Amino acid sequence: MQCEIVFLLAITLDFFIGDPSYSLHPVRITGRAISFFEHVLYISGWRGFFRGLALFVCMLVVTLITIACLYLLIHSLNEIAAILFSVYIVYSCIAYRDLIRHCNAVYSALIENDIVRSRHALSMIVGRDVLCLDSVGIGRALIETLAENFVDGFLAPVFWFVLGCFSGKWLAVEPVLPGTLCIVLYRTVNTLDSMLGYKNARYRYFGFFSARADDLMNWIPARISVFIIAASAGLCGMNPLSCLRIAVRDRLNHSSPNAGHPESCIAGAIGARLGGPVTYSYGTVEKAWMGEGSENVTREHINRSLTVIHCSFWLSSFFAIMLLFLISIPHV
Repeated sequence: MQCEIVFLLAITLDFFIGDPSYSLHPVRITGRAISFFEHVLYISGWRGFFRGLALFVCMLVVTLITIACLYLLIHSLNEIAAILFSVYIVYSCIAYRDLIRHCNAVYSALIENDIVRSRHALSMIVGRDVLCLDSVGIGRALIETLAENFVDGFLAPVFWFVLGCFSGKWLAVEPVLPGTLCIVLYRTVNTLDSMLGYKNARYRYFGFFSARADDLMNWIPARISVFIIAASAGLCGMNPLSCLRIAVRDRLNHSSPNAGHPESCIAGAIGARLGGPVTYSYGTVEKAWMGEGSENVTREHINRSLTVIHCSFWLSSFFAIMLLFLISIPHV
């Protein structure tokens, strides 16, 4: 029952408290370490693909060994303390409440017709140039990042935690430890990608392996998200078949191998078109459209998107708990 307890406590903490900002947050410590070593390697001239690969491997090895040693040390002293340590780590690796908080800040500003505040709030969660966006552009960007980051911030880390727990069952070891290590592995790769996975002169080769590894680790969760979002749309009174049809047709209309899956599915749920031209600091990118219906995203479209993602959170949590429950059943 340990895996279910760890997961339930972790998502409860995230749902009610969110992700507080403090200097010793595990993900922020990882980020500072990546930034330090990247700076050292860059100024020393180690900027190519293999140097980026070396940084990638070193960060994973050091992070996983550190977490494993801390868990085993705490476990040797007190088993309950070790479980609470795992709760803390898993809680630190998911970010559903913060995603919703940021999205609600943008949505609230739009409702109040405060375009300046909505642009500022949006700039906290997207990389595009928000100064050129009107309310329609802001709404479209908000829905796209809501769908994409539901996978990155919640569904993918949960997937890797569950997979890790099952691997512990198969390997005949205590499932909580491999589950914790797998979610840490995902979050470290995701952090490496967010910091190094840019297609500019500095990071094109140095961050190549981090970006591809993140794509690989999100590959299955992104495709699972289509079924989660479609089922949630059905539970919320929308058309799940439309979600699946649009996702099958438009899921590859995105430069990312993964982001198009949840984005096209949410477009099918709300009956709007997402994608299109996007302006970044380096210029405008002509992205393909996803979905059918109006290009003029309204507040109702945003509200429906939030409703579907809320339901997706609960539905995916339910399935995760059911799968984790199987671990406690002998010979499963």
